[in-house]
Order: sequence, then structure tokens, then C-alpha cells
Amino acid sequence: MIELTDSGKKRLKEIFEFAVDNDCVSEIVDQLQYLNAYGSEAAPKSKVVLTHDFAPFSMTFMMYGHEKGKWTEWFNGGLLYSGPGVKLDGNGPSFSVSLNQEAREGLFHKWSVHT
Repeated sequence: MIELTDSGKKRLKEIFEFAVDNDCVSEIVDQLQYLNAYGSEAAPKSKVVLTHDFAPFSMTFMMYGHEKGKWTEWFNGGLLYSGPGVKLDGNGPSFSVSLNQEAREGLFHKWSVHT
């Protein structure tokens, strides 16, 4: 299950507008589906809460599991964009690193989940 904060709704709208303009909607949809399905075999009751991130076209998330009648934080991470002008090489504007060469070099529009 995916939930969005108010700032997350605004950011996701910006991301989808960008993705439509750049013909890369499937890239963001694939990663959202991955997050939505995370933990579904082990714990059918999980949710991810997405919110705004400082990096361009990126979001942060908190993953929760439903245990003993309450939501428990499992881990957090980022749904990070890489592409022209936004390399995942440790420098700004994302200040993140990827082992994927295409993401590291910002060659193509891509989103990836980082924890």
C-alpha cells in the first residue's frame, strides 16, 4: 500500500508531468510498483509513505509493517531520479551514489530505490 504526504502528492504530480514530457513514465511506475509490493510475501500488511525529497524529481520514503496491531517502522530510503543533469555519482544535486553505471553517469531518465 502506498500513502502520500501532502508534499509527496505535489512532488509525485511533478514527477509524472516530467515523466510524461520525457517519455519515461514506465520507469517511475516500475519503481512505485516495486515499493507497493515490498514485503507482500513475508508480511501482507506493509505500507510505504512517500514524501518530498530535496533532490530533483526524487522522493523519500518510510516503509512500515503491520505487527501486533500497529504500524512499525521497518526502514527508510529514497526513490531517486537520475538522468541528464542529475548523476548519482555522489555529487550534487542528488548527493547519492549508484552502482548502476547508467544512473551514476546520468545517461538516461531512471528512478531507483535506495536504502
